[in-house]
Parts: sequence; C-alpha cells; structure tokens
Amino acid sequence: MDIFNHIQETLSDHIGYFTTPQDNEFGLAIFIRKTSRVKKVGETFVFRWKNARVESGG
Repeated sequence: MDIFNHIQETLSDHIGYFTTPQDNEFGLAIFIRKTSRVKKVGETFVFRWKNARVESGG
C-alpha cells in the first residue's frame, strides 16, 4: 500500500488530492477536511510543464 492511500484511510474525515510533476514519480498531496468546501482542483506549473523533464531529456 502506498503512503497516500494509507494516510487517506487514516484521515477518514478528510479528502486527499495528489499530483505529480512527472508521471510515475514523487508528488505533492494535501488532505482537506470534508466539512471544508473545495471550489476547484487543478495543477498550475510555474516553470515549464508536466513531464517537461521527460520530453527534454533532462
């Protein structure tokens, strides 16, 4: 079991969101209490784009 799923199960009163800068790599997670309203979920890259390292060879 990966750590994100383990934390999600442990924090049953939260919803987890996970994103990665590169497919199949490390990433960022945030867990929001279910009583909080989330208006929008998405990704914003401030440098290059998703998988930029793969496409450019490093």
